[in-house]
Amino acid sequence: MLATLYLRALKLGPSVAAPVPGSFRGSPGPGIESITGEGFNGNPTDLTLDRLIFSPVHYALVLYSLLVEIGRLDERAFDDYNVDGSTIEMIGAEHSPGQAVTAGSLAPALSQAAGIGYARKLKNATGRVVVFLSDGEFQEGQTWEAVQTLVNLKINLVAVVDVNGQQCDGEMKQVCNIGDLARKLRAFGADVKQVDGHDVSEIEMAVRNRSDLPSFVLCRTNPCHGIPLLKDRAPKLHYIRFKNTEEKRDFEHFLISMNDKVDSCGGKRSDDISKVPFVSRKKPLASETSREEFSEVVTKIDLVNRPHRENLFEWMKLHPTAIVVTADLTSSCEADLARDGLPQQYLSLGMAEQNMMSFCGGLARENFTPWIHTFGVFCTRRPVCWCPQSQCQNLGIPSWIDDSRWRDAPSNR
Repeated sequence: MLATLYLRALKLGPSVAAPVPGSFRGSPGPGIESITGEGFNGNPTDLTLDRLIFSPVHYALVLYSLLVEIGRLDERAFDDYNVDGSTIEMIGAEHSPGQAVTAGSLAPALSQAAGIGYARKLKNATGRVVVFLSDGEFQEGQTWEAVQTLVNLKINLVAVVDVNGQQCDGEMKQVCNIGDLARKLRAFGADVKQVDGHDVSEIEMAVRNRSDLPSFVLCRTNPCHGIPLLKDRAPKLHYIRFKNTEEKRDFEHFLISMNDKVDSCGGKRSDDISKVPFVSRKKPLASETSREEFSEVVTKIDLVNRPHRENLFEWMKLHPTAIVVTADLTSSCEADLARDGLPQQYLSLGMAEQNMMSFCGGLARENFTPWIHTFGVFCTRRPVCWCPQSQCQNLGIPSWIDDSRWRDAPSNR
């Protein structure tokens, strides 16, 4: 999908960014200029070019890889991948290559794209605003507020949606079913096209076909497409780690076979297993240089593995009015044992943190004890996420928000 957008469906100018990005300079403020990674997509001030807004920033590695393959990013940038202080973040932000806005909590990107689209409408821009979304974001209320705004203001925006039916806790229809997405969007007044997300021609035609209404291109995809080894992990396909050396070797051999197919099409082949990954590092990552010393230290200490998981489960058994509530991060927050062992005391409300907080307030009023499990950044920032995300000197911050809290915040959020 992304390759189709970059190479066939969108009008993007040549990159105006440094092939190897600089380090993260800090959150915008006195003496620190606001930067974005949008220059890798062309000049964002050129009103004749399309603007691509990338929402599912947990896909960042896929975007970086694509930018390398099409010559917009130097592969040496991967030397600093996921290193503290780098803009090549594992979960991208507005300063990461190819990205224009911070959207780590999911959903805000569509709203920001709507604002960009309306501003360009006032400027009589001929280039379009195109947003790449994931279907899980339609569990967030803000997404639907953005759809309503797009339709009401007649903003000619195209949203390309990866409809893969997956989220962290498993299949979306089992975690928090969003129902018939196409029908819902049409009910809001949007134009909807449904295509095969693995068919380049279908995607290109749907994106190029202009409409007077905000348009949503729903790309139906299968996460296991082309990689049959993943079927053994279905339906939970997030956070995939190798279970053992045999499984790792299976994937290595599969990757070699993929390289052979590239070679048959004129690509470059590598028979050395150490050279199989798509990035050939020029220097070892900092995290790898002391791996032997780290192993020596680990053998000398006792490691505690997921202590909250066991303690929560035992405590919940003693408190029947307690209810664990998660927002699609059940295993990540160690609430999966309570989910499996005490299903009557467990709820997953999907990716909808704002709703979750108020929902739990209602539970508490009825003398239940909700135990909210999510990442702190989602729990605290979703209500005011526009504040650190604006990154704009022209936006007045209300005095009741202490913006000093955001100034030195982690860059990926």
